[in-house]
Amino acid sequence: MDVNKAILGRHSCRAFKSDQIPKAIIEELLSLASRAPSYMNTQPWEIAVVTGHKLAEINQNRAEFAAANTESHADVSLPSPWPDVHQERARRFNNQRRAVLAEAGQDSEKEWGLFNAQFFGAPCGLFLFMDRALGEWSVFDLGLFTETLVLAAEDRGIGTCVEASVVRYPDYLRQVLGIPDNRRCIIGIALGYPDTEAPINKWRSDRTDVTQLTTWHS
Repeated sequence: MDVNKAILGRHSCRAFKSDQIPKAIIEELLSLASRAPSYMNTQPWEIAVVTGHKLAEINQNRAEFAAANTESHADVSLPSPWPDVHQERARRFNNQRRAVLAEAGQDSEKEWGLFNAQFFGAPCGLFLFMDRALGEWSVFDLGLFTETLVLAAEDRGIGTCVEASVVRYPDYLRQVLGIPDNRRCIIGIALGYPDTEAPINKWRSDRTDVTQLTTWHS
């Protein structure tokens, strides 16, 4: 695995082929991701892998929630409002995304929102849970698990998209997946083979020059 190549090649894939990922490959990705560091080796991540009819059921129901403007009760809340500098980055990102979609004739925000809520058509969706008794350090650990997984996936030609929109209705997810109420649903990950011809997958979001965010002390 060329780590630099995986880091630079990884992007949020927002259009997928329908081809299923073999179970053995998903298991391999999860095994590699489990090597991520965690506070005191607590390994707080718990993963639900969803494919096939169950994924279709969840996608359909979540799309209906979104279409009906059902109020979200996500287990991880967003800041309201975002600090100005972060709000500006998000605004720029959304404007760039809309421009790409508009050029491709896909500029309906409602349709895009529903597509987003359905893992962008990925054949596999992962949901990451953790015990409610755990705190912010464990959320950080789930981030490390996620990054390790998406880099391993990139190395194997598998696209990913880390999504907050798919976990907006965690009570429903716990119910349909048989997850105990004492588990928080932190994030979802779309997993599949990229549709490389989709215009949205040819776009890359920009990054702030890290020198603007770094101070040196000696």
